[in-house]
Amino acid sequence: MPHVLYLTKDEQKLFGKLPDSLREGWEVKEETYTRYESDAVLAMRMQMVRKEHAKNPMINDLYAKLQGGASLETMQIPSLPDQMVQEFFFTIGARGAKMFIDALMHSLTKDEDIQALADLTETRHQLLLINDRSSL
Repeated sequence: MPHVLYLTKDEQKLFGKLPDSLREGWEVKEETYTRYESDAVLAMRMQMVRKEHAKNPMINDLYAKLQGGASLETMQIPSLPDQMVQEFFFTIGARGAKMFIDALMHSLTKDEDIQALADLTETRHQLLLINDRSSL
């Protein structure tokens, strides 16, 4: 079963410039969903998470850095339990996932980077699918 990357047309162009050895074994599917979250939706999600994780300094610090405009290239993402990872990506939405994808697309040098990209594009794809089926 091939590994799948859900890439926009622009992302596909960048991916196509990578060496064959990195692109080998990956199936690229075009990301066709485009319903990203509004500022209001993301703000509401942030409020929900703040109430739930008010006593978790690791999560609060991470969100504060993102809200403050921290560069993803320089941010250290802590190891989070699986449930927190899901909540984190739901909170930042497909828009936030795209920011991580954009940052990673410019620093792909090894297979592990491509696997991380695949995980991020799958996450964004699922969030966009949820958005497409909801009444944001």
